[in-house]
Amino acid sequence: MHRPILKQAAGQALFCAMALSAGLLCLAPAHAAPGAHGPNGEHLDAPGPAVNASGLARLPDGSVNVPKSAQRRMAIRTLLAPESEAAATVEMPGRVIMDPNASGRVQVAHGGRIEPGPKGLPVAGQSVKRGEVLAYVRHHAEPYAVGAQQAQLAELRAQRQLATQRVQRLESLEGTVPRKELMAARTEAASLAERESSIGASLVAREALTAPVSGVIARADLVLGQVVEPRDVLFEVVDPARMLVEATTADARVAARVAGASLLGVPEVTLRLLGVSRSLRDGVLPLTFAVTPLQKGAALPLVIGQPVTVVAQSMDRVKGVVLPAQAVVRNPSNESIVWIKSGAQRFIPQPVQFRPLDANTVVVTQGLSADNRVVVQGASLISQIR
Repeated sequence: MHRPILKQAAGQALFCAMALSAGLLCLAPAHAAPGAHGPNGEHLDAPGPAVNASGLARLPDGSVNVPKSAQRRMAIRTLLAPESEAAATVEMPGRVIMDPNASGRVQVAHGGRIEPGPKGLPVAGQSVKRGEVLAYVRHHAEPYAVGAQQAQLAELRAQRQLATQRVQRLESLEGTVPRKELMAARTEAASLAERESSIGASLVAREALTAPVSGVIARADLVLGQVVEPRDVLFEVVDPARMLVEATTADARVAARVAGASLLGVPEVTLRLLGVSRSLRDGVLPLTFAVTPLQKGAALPLVIGQPVTVVAQSMDRVKGVVLPAQAVVRNPSNESIVWIKSGAQRFIPQPVQFRPLDANTVVVTQGLSADNRVVVQGASLISQIR
């Protein structure tokens, strides 16, 4: 009697336990297996569209969320920059030119055919020393002129032989002829010999083209056998450590108030004003600057003819927030912006107006206040977050 009752009670207890387990499984969150798909073909194991594993996200208002760990990896640095005064600047177009005291051109005075020098023909970029022979020019003349010179040479050679024989005859009669007659014969023979040598050398003459200064070949437009004309520029030699920058402006007042200058995008050099022209050239006023490397003896990272932008510092002052040049970036609309840190992880883009001070710093004249914390390092990385 009691055994069937016990078996029935045990079965009821097992059924309740199984039902309780099933209920707990239903309450637990479901996770799809890797590669599982939903009824519409979506990946059930993929994260939702609003979830970013790294925490980097661009919010609907244009701001960017950057977690602290990402800020450390991106080496983001901010600065609470106060408003101050800085020298007003003006940007002027310019180009790199040769220093006339440290460079030179090699030209030929007379036409002829090019022959190689002792080391062959130099190429652009090759270092040369002052006085080094770069090439030879074998002069050529008209056939009629060559024939006339050859005839004159033959005539001089015959006269020189007769003069030499007369000197020998007078020397054999020394003591019986006046000494002054012997001296005159010797002088005439020597003169004819020099004239013969000069005419003979002119028939095979060649001009040696030498380097005017020590430096580097900046231009070489020669090949073997090339025929050149008088005043052709064959070589240009420059000193890579001494160059000039010629800037132009249409405002003569700006040229009179330049206190300093630098090259935009070239922080390795500084500029020193040498002089301002007193006459317009093509409607603009040229200004000449000397280029000096920051490291003494270093080669200048410039080439002759390179277009540059000169940032001239004026004696006038302008109010604004001075920031590193890398703090100002461009947004997708090509506007100049800076990133302001508004929270522990939030950065807001702020359109600004700025003026460059030199190759490394700018002054923001509009768009910032003294209590803004601006990103001064890593701004370009924040702009790439989508």
